[in-house]
Amino acid sequence: MATGLKRLGLGVAFVGVVAFAALAAMSYLIPADNVRDAVKAEIRAVTGLDPQVRGATSISLFPTGTVSFADVALGDDRQRR
Repeated sequence: MATGLKRLGLGVAFVGVVAFAALAAMSYLIPADNVRDAVKAEIRAVTGLDPQVRGATSISLFPTGTVSFADVALGDDRQRR
């Protein structure tokens, strides 16, 4: 009985490690440019403003999906005179 529980525990731990590794690898396999363009389109659709992303974009899928921008401005790219 103890051997069966030990095998079950090792199997569950293995599945957990594989799932965690898959989520970590996904954030590196998804191109940041594609995600940045999709998020910019969503911001434009919701606010009606054109987001200007000047900084780096980072993506994280664990523990929740997150996209972070370093330098963002909302509005026109025209300079005020």
